[in-house]
Amino acid sequence: MSTQPGAQDELFPPLDAVQDPRRLDIDQRRALLDETYHKVMVANGGRYSLSAGPEADLMWDATMRSFEQGIWAGASMCAQAVCERTLASLLESWYALPPEPKGWRQRGLGWLIGHHREHGLVDADLLDQMQFVCDARKPFGHWRLPMGEGSLERVGYEAHVQGGHWREAQDVYVAKSAVLCAQTAIRTYFGDLWMRLPSRTFDDSSSDIK
Repeated sequence: MSTQPGAQDELFPPLDAVQDPRRLDIDQRRALLDETYHKVMVANGGRYSLSAGPEADLMWDATMRSFEQGIWAGASMCAQAVCERTLASLLESWYALPPEPKGWRQRGLGWLIGHHREHGLVDADLLDQMQFVCDARKPFGHWRLPMGEGSLERVGYEAHVQGGHWREAQDVYVAKSAVLCAQTAIRTYFGDLWMRLPSRTFDDSSSDIK
């Protein structure tokens, strides 16, 4: 399995370059997230606009607390919910006036990422990071065959055939993935994305589901 989630260098490094959060204590894990938050605030000029409702606030809190306590799978799953609710809230504003895509409120994060990418609503690099969050969460929320793409069994097997330890490879994969997922949740939730939405024109034909 590839451990290269993207090519965003410092903001989105290959998984091998991510600090192993298992080696950190709670304060150090909190500081790791605080560093990302500080960078987002600097990029935003010290402001942010929250639009995803109290549920997203609770899911962000659950992401942070799970990460601090070393509940890696929980942090990744909660981060996915933060990203999904935030993107959905942006579309709620974008389609405040019709037309709007039929049934879009029943769509998941994968579709939301594609729709925002197609219409240029969110920075493409951030959407790439959200796609990693979406993919990292799938093995926990969807059934996969033992050796299917994205499964932890496959992560362990590929490490084993290369002379590594099966369980250790799985553990480090989940923990490092949680770092990227939590950091992406910060960039999404606090990224002032609502204020960055482009102006919508009334001849927008984006009501077609693809």
